[in-house]
Amino acid sequence: MNNYFRKRFLSVVVNQRMMSYLKANKIRFYKNVDIHPDKNGYLIQLDNRTIKTPLLNQLCVPTKRLAVAVANEWFMQTEVIDQHNMPLTAICNTAIDNPTNITQEELVDEILNFFHTDTICALTEEPEALMWLQKEKWTPIHEWFSKKFNVEVNASSDLFGLYQPDHTISTMKNFLMKLNRWQLCGVQAAVDSIKSFILPLCVIKKHISIEEALYLSRLELEFQIEKWGNVEYAHDIDRYNQQSLLTTAVLVFHLSQSTLVEDLP
Repeated sequence: MNNYFRKRFLSVVVNQRMMSYLKANKIRFYKNVDIHPDKNGYLIQLDNRTIKTPLLNQLCVPTKRLAVAVANEWFMQTEVIDQHNMPLTAICNTAIDNPTNITQEELVDEILNFFHTDTICALTEEPEALMWLQKEKWTPIHEWFSKKFNVEVNASSDLFGLYQPDHTISTMKNFLMKLNRWQLCGVQAAVDSIKSFILPLCVIKKHISIEEALYLSRLELEFQIEKWGNVEYAHDIDRYNQQSLLTTAVLVFHLSQSTLVEDLP
């Protein structure tokens, strides 16, 4: 029991520190942003001082390509350092700090939980026009994904009874377990951004574009917008935020891998 409360207390402290870190807008105090080779990868440095993560670890990434991208994010900050406009750094911080102390297998299982109620597997029965639109747009994605990974994909309007087959989950778990932690954090962020497990993998495998994945994940909303009109600013901002998060997550996946995506199983 004591161990339980200790973990809860630690979780609260970590969350408070993370929120404080993300909310803090600081005046840009540095002139130069550089990357420095290290035994564990590449350090991101400001005026020759390594950046610290929210849990005070060194901001060190596994590949030079990712380091350049993160360094550019810091370089692009103007008078104020706005953490909300630094999604690459945010994902890297999560990969480094692992604030919830989750294992790789636990992270994979957490990602796969989204698969059962994937946005493009949750079908509607009405209105009929939307039902047919989902069939037209989503079915080819289901079929491609099934063929690509040699799995079966279930889609249903019964959300309480919607589960993916055990073989499908097992196959995708084997695929995810072969990825490094940085790639998994990228996949997790991508899945969370559009509430779909299938679509981010379609983007990663270069079957569809970011824009196509975003449209397919928002199909019902786009249907309603076309019918009733756009809510000024609100829908556009929401779409922009989702696109930004998905793009960043896929970028982390590609830039943190040591092999080409085509070489992955």
